[in-house]
Amino acid sequence: MRRFAAAALVLVAACSRSATSPPVDLSSLQDLLDRLQLVSGEGVHGPFHKADNALQKDLWTRLRNLAPGPGVDRILLEAAGKVYTRYDENYFHGTLWHWPYLSSRRAIELCDRVLKSASDPELGQRALWLKAFALRCPAMEPWADAERDLETYSEQRQWKPDFDAARATYRTLAAQFPGGRYAAAAGKLADQSDLTLVLPKGPKERDPRDP
Repeated sequence: MRRFAAAALVLVAACSRSATSPPVDLSSLQDLLDRLQLVSGEGVHGPFHKADNALQKDLWTRLRNLAPGPGVDRILLEAAGKVYTRYDENYFHGTLWHWPYLSSRRAIELCDRVLKSASDPELGQRALWLKAFALRCPAMEPWADAERDLETYSEQRQWKPDFDAARATYRTLAAQFPGGRYAAAAGKLADQSDLTLVLPKGPKERDPRDP
């Protein structure tokens, strides 16, 4: 009887510690995300974003070590949408001016983490939409300097799109959220025979992530 009583006390204490454990502090991580979204260089060609590899590496390390908790899904999805599939619509020509941190692998990993735990349908829809986009993205073009200086560029250089997985993701999105923001577009894309995606690299082209 004493053993049962002792075990019960241990269980109650553990639950109490879990219930009172402090939430994950996301303020510093949000600050890092904000810094990775800053643009500068007002001039002839307008504002632009120059990729910062050290800052991105810091973000990725911290995201991978981020434990589940309130607000975490939102942070993960912001990183997927505003860093790892980020598109900058500006007046420059060239891949890095428009896709400074593109990494299909990282975007998909973040979206999958959101999909495992998200209870907010808005987050779930967005995660599926971005995942399908990342699955369709092409590999980056050979560029020795970019591959050397930016780990995301080097990573995307080796990427191979998976159109079957993208089509399945679109079907899931349309089925799970039939009245949602992306449902109609996802249904049409799921039925397309060719899901090849060409990334915009010219000035002020439309964001291909928009439905």
